[in-house]
Amino acid sequence: DGTFPVREFEDMSVNPDSVNIVDVPKSLDGRTVGLRLDADQPVVASVRSVSPGSPTDIAYGTSLPEVSGAAVVPVDLPTVDPSGLRLLVSSGDPSGGAEFSVTAHAADGARLTDDTLTVRPGTVRLWQADQRQDLGANLQRVAYLVVAPTTGQLLASATYAATDSSWAAMPLADAPISVTAPGVYPLG
Repeated sequence: DGTFPVREFEDMSVNPDSVNIVDVPKSLDGRTVGLRLDADQPVVASVRSVSPGSPTDIAYGTSLPEVSGAAVVPVDLPTVDPSGLRLLVSSGDPSGGAEFSVTAHAADGARLTDDTLTVRPGTVRLWQADQRQDLGANLQRVAYLVVAPTTGQLLASATYAATDSSWAAMPLADAPISVTAPGVYPLG
């Protein structure tokens, strides 16, 4: 619901050509958060999350590219319960908000539902498939989602959670819109 500094994260440093492992503070347990890293030098970062249930599972989150076009989120996957799908979306500009659409499609491409949401500056928006009443009985028909910004800059990831504590995370990136095809020439 807003940007706030995490005391244990405020001042960290990492030496050149080295790795620094930092535990996420317990104060963030059970909360939906996006971590924003500001550095005075180029760094690479990732987050390892451990599921709370049994058996435990591990998911890795990486830095997110800006989504400037349409991003496709697969839903109809083997052993994935679509009700466990979550989208975590934030504005790519901490001082400006963004608006984005989420459209659910069936395997034949038919549009099942669509929604337009807003992300306030410095906040994270959570979209949960099982909380969308308009999907209702159609949730099992959803093959994929299309997430696209309508205004502003977006950073987004999808997480897949199952009832047995297994989960995965995937950063969203622009889907390829154009594909180079070989030239076709008539014979004769």
